[in-house]
Amino acid sequence: MDRSEIREPISPRTQYVPASTRIRERAAGGELVGKAADVWGKILPDGLSLIHHFDFLTDGERRFVNRIQGRTYANLFEFVSRYMKLDVLQENRDQWRMGQATHVLRQRFEAQEFSPEDSFSEIEYVVGRTMASGYQFVPNAGRIASVVSTKSLWAMLALTLNFELSTQQHFDESIAGDESISPLFKDAFLSHRSRASLNAVISELEWILHDAKLMVQERDKAVKDFVELLEVLDRILQAQARADMQYFAMNCDRPAGKGTLLAVEDGLLKAYRWQYIFSGMRNPRYTEVSSGLVSEAHTAMIQRTLASFEPKI
Repeated sequence: MDRSEIREPISPRTQYVPASTRIRERAAGGELVGKAADVWGKILPDGLSLIHHFDFLTDGERRFVNRIQGRTYANLFEFVSRYMKLDVLQENRDQWRMGQATHVLRQRFEAQEFSPEDSFSEIEYVVGRTMASGYQFVPNAGRIASVVSTKSLWAMLALTLNFELSTQQHFDESIAGDESISPLFKDAFLSHRSRASLNAVISELEWILHDAKLMVQERDKAVKDFVELLEVLDRILQAQARADMQYFAMNCDRPAGKGTLLAVEDGLLKAYRWQYIFSGMRNPRYTEVSSGLVSEAHTAMIQRTLASFEPKI
């Protein structure tokens, strides 16, 4: 693993200073009064948490894993939206080429108004106040920004469409019909659902139009860039699964053996890969669009990469 992509563990509220500042201001103004009561229920639906992979844990331990996953989902959603999606990066693409990726991204990050990403910051803030200390969110934002800035527009459009379609699928197939989900979490998804639908349409059209301009060699490089972005994302998920396993071990009511902890880490990684890679890549619309843009050789390259992450979910 490239350790430069992972920062020394720090609090999410330390890493996301601008967002958490806005959330604290809302809390001070009384806007979050009573919200804590909304997060005592299940945070993630079973279809996203893949809780069936944790059948070796007690009911209470599975509830705790669900809360850890919910907090990480909120952090990853915000992180991906701000650092790995084209709608955040597009208008400053020329400036990245001049080596200003981190500076530009942070400027844009600080300038944003309250958004669906802030809704997930709100979840992190509220859930964090109901959980024991020690939780860490580990991705290195500056390093990821510098890596993303070197990738082609084609690759970024491919990754963005994956994220937008996965968000829709998470709500439509997992969250909308589950009445036991935390109201705060469901509201955050609902606030993003309509925007994700529009963004998916735009990203799809831009991807198709941009692809039509590429020469064969340019498309070859673009597909390689996309595979490299998927690999970067997977390394982030691996590191976070390990950090979340360690947090589970710190706060479990019983001593957990090495085998149990490895199984917890494996289950978390399966869930995170499903949430942020496979649910979008296996979306029928994504498959339909991508198959019209890439060759059989390109498809085989992408599928080999996916298989290396997780042959079975």
